[in-house]
Amino acid sequence: MRVADHIKHLERIIENGELLRDQMRRTAEAREAIIRSQAGKLKQLSEINTLYKNRRNRAVMRLQKARNEIKLVEAKLKKQIQRYDQQDAFYAAIKAAANEIGIWKLLVEKAKTKLNANES
Repeated sequence: MRVADHIKHLERIIENGELLRDQMRRTAEAREAIIRSQAGKLKQLSEINTLYKNRRNRAVMRLQKARNEIKLVEAKLKKQIQRYDQQDAFYAAIKAAANEIGIWKLLVEKAKTKLNANES
């Protein structure tokens, strides 16, 4: 009987070993599935991060371009203001000289007459 008990004991050990093996396989498969899932999520997040960086870089480039355009427009505006100031100073000098000579009113009258003639 002793041999039969020993055989049953060995059979139980083998069955328990098979159950443990199957359980370990399921655990390993579950871990592999989790790892695959996390790897997929990591890849997706990496792609999102790259897309975000590209968008950010394009926005920075557009902002820099706009800043450069602002500088150009400001420079043009400054030149235009200088020209206007020079014209205004020239006009004031002409007016003062014409008033001194006494022909300012005559010049204004002729200019008005020409403008009225052109409008008609």
